[in-house]
Amino acid sequence: MKLKKLCGLVIAGLILGRAAAEDITTLDGQTYSDVRDVALKSGGLFFVVGTGSSMKGVTVPYAELPDDVKERHHYAL
Repeated sequence: MKLKKLCGLVIAGLILGRAAAEDITTLDGQTYSDVRDVALKSGGLFFVVGTGSSMKGVTVPYAELPDDVKERHHYAL
């Protein structure tokens, strides 16, 4: 019974984690899909894209982000 509950929690976590991913499109038209782990850094908005061996960190300067993306991630305009 405990194994069923544990499996259910793991599956729910994976589904919710996947739902939290977003897409970000910069002002120059570059789109980043399945963006995760977003953080404000001094050089711009940092986030992780990709999965498995293709996973990489990206920093996009704030000047290249639309206002709605800046607001969503609490960057002071």
